Amino acid sequence: MPGSATGPRLAYRLKRNGVCVNPVAAHSTQAPGEPIPAVQLATLRSSREIVLSRLTRMSLADAPRQKPDAVPASPRKP
Repeated sequence: MPGSATGPRLAYRLKRNGVCVNPVAAHSTQAPGEPIPAVQLATLRSSREIVLSRLTRMSLADAPRQKPDAVPASPRKP
């Protein structure tokens, strides 16, 4: 349904000679990249973990907080 988006979206478009092409088909015809050297792989993984943990903290901090009355009451024990 147009106009019923619930949040931001990302549009990934790939153009070749000014014309949009299917990115999956275009990437599948490219030669694979060179692997990351083992010497640099540990640094890459460490940096990735730092960025992901920051993103997680940011998204949790920006999340709307529930009002106390929005939390369902637990049943009372007799």
